Amino acid sequence: MSTSEEHKAIVRHAIEAIWRHDTTVFDDHPGFANTRHTVPLVFAAFPDMVLTVKRQIAEGDTVATYGMLRGTHRGAFMGIAPTNKEIQFQYLSFNRVAGGKVVEHNGELGWMSALRQLGVLPLGASS
Repeated sequence: MSTSEEHKAIVRHAIEAIWRHDTTVFDDHPGFANTRHTVPLVFAAFPDMVLTVKRQIAEGDTVATYGMLRGTHRGAFMGIAPTNKEIQFQYLSFNRVAGGKVVEHNGELGWMSALRQLGVLPLGASS
């Protein structure tokens, strides 16, 4: 397996573990230090949230991952009472790997789309 493929496998394993509620990943991969604090808030509101990885690209020590998150709004989230709506939105991250560990993580979730699906934000003008 090439280094790029190894890096993609490390990142994929780590992010999939997080979205399976495996918190040991935070101890093994220091790049997820900030994620350690935000993911529990998401799981409290969307306890069935799952990630499906759609695509990964690696260059050097950096891995880009694109996927979709899906979950049901069953708990309060950002002041929004549970709606029991199932939502789906994008996941995008860039992770740097060194020594077999994720040492830097930068991720963006499609919260604007999620808030629209929850009915909090308007869909915008129709065309």
